[in-house]
Amino acid sequence: HLTLWHSFSNEATGDPTDWLFQVRQYGMHAYLLYLTEEAGVDPSIISRGFYEGTELSPQRYHYEAIGGEQLRGIFADWAAHNTGGFDYLTPEQWQRAIREADFVGDPDNRAPFAMEVSAADMPTSAAPEPRLAPRAWSYNVARIALDGEAASIDLRLTGEATGATGDAAHFEWRAVIVDASGPRYIALPMADATNGSASIEIAADDTEAYVVIASVPESFGGNATYPYTLTFTRP
Repeated sequence: HLTLWHSFSNEATGDPTDWLFQVRQYGMHAYLLYLTEEAGVDPSIISRGFYEGTELSPQRYHYEAIGGEQLRGIFADWAAHNTGGFDYLTPEQWQRAIREADFVGDPDNRAPFAMEVSAADMPTSAAPEPRLAPRAWSYNVARIALDGEAASIDLRLTGEATGATGDAAHFEWRAVIVDASGPRYIALPMADATNGSASIEIAADDTEAYVVIASVPESFGGNATYPYTLTFTRP
């Protein structure tokens, strides 16, 4: 739920100073790898920003060089693939990352899911608690606890029009469903910048299901949060 630019001296008031919050260069490496190796972004765009004398932040530079709508989609896809098990990394890379996070990260600061809902308890609505609400260029994961039954689940994303400091919000979302053969990724439609509705199909042998909400406004600084609500209905 932290911004791409969250680092050692630009955290929000009250943010932990734990390794998980401040040592984010490894996550940026994974993001740049996904941009170039999986999404097909020209690697020269990444390196060119260091030499053009631009006053833009790296995140805004990418937004303008790649194209805002394209980058928003790539970011949401990246978030989905992270949720599905980082399948763009090698198993060795992923296991090493887990070991290091276990070794130096404070477990009290871990929050892999912004919310968890049960398929058996639908219909229900949920929103992330304030400390987990997504900031600009960050994402949340909602976990759906499955009950072993096939089902169609209707989803509705209702985002607030502006973030906490008044700038315009923009969301993209994805579903990730996992069975014994691995994850499948579903791009969910948006009606406008902050609202969307979709339906996903759960099979009896699916073992995991997630909804990924990417907060991707045209904003590239600060730590403002972007509230939203998810509604889950099982017809």
